[in-house]
Amino acid sequence: MRAQEETPAQDSPLIEFVKNKESIIDFNKLDNFSNYGNTEERDLNRQTPVEYIHLALSSPGIENDINYDLPADILSVDNIDYDLSGYNKIRLLGEKTIVLGTDTVENSSLLQITEIYSVKKGIDEITRYENTYYSFVKDSSVVMEVFHKERLWSGGLSQIFEGVSINTVGQHSSIQIVLTPNPALTDCTAQFSLYESGEVTLRIINQNATMNKKVFSGNLSSGSQSIPFSVEDFVPGIYTISLEFDNNFYSSNLIIN
Repeated sequence: MRAQEETPAQDSPLIEFVKNKESIIDFNKLDNFSNYGNTEERDLNRQTPVEYIHLALSSPGIENDINYDLPADILSVDNIDYDLSGYNKIRLLGEKTIVLGTDTVENSSLLQITEIYSVKKGIDEITRYENTYYSFVKDSSVVMEVFHKERLWSGGLSQIFEGVSINTVGQHSSIQIVLTPNPALTDCTAQFSLYESGEVTLRIINQNATMNKKVFSGNLSSGSQSIPFSVEDFVPGIYTISLEFDNNFYSSNLIIN
């Protein structure tokens, strides 16, 4: 993470590397690949709904933007309501083969996902997010993402987060996570239903993916489950609760007051 007063005008070496026109993207050839943040963690902060990604994959057009409004939401922090709204555009860049370490994924679809959304109090914009994801999708699942995220404040400062997420999100919607209470103050419970028995890992992740804490790991039976966990040691803010199950990932947002 680095703070600066001006947004860079040019793409970084990481983004330039991904946007090249070659049909094979060999990340082993990228200088200092291991230095990029989040290379071993999963970034679950992308706001674009899964169905939008599927629509972009089925679009016959290449290099054409598909524009959507992001789902509007109201966030309540310390009994103050904030409006969250924005839009995104998705562009299918073509088919790529990616190489990372000894692994090769052939014929993955490369999507460029741009999200621009803001948090407002009334008519005043408090924070603005401008995020770009380069998502490699195979068999309707995101197998890898390169991201460039900027958070801008009204005073002119910005924070830039850039990195890579591997095996980020299994694009399945069969498990819904219900968090109660939400917002939470000291304790929260994650409720969900499993379609079969198996190992479950529950994590809490902050907005910038700089903190990733495991709150539960264990084998659970099929059916309804309820996992309580403490949030009293977390600073107030918006977090992502990530559930890993059967090699897939599911998430839900949690507000901590």
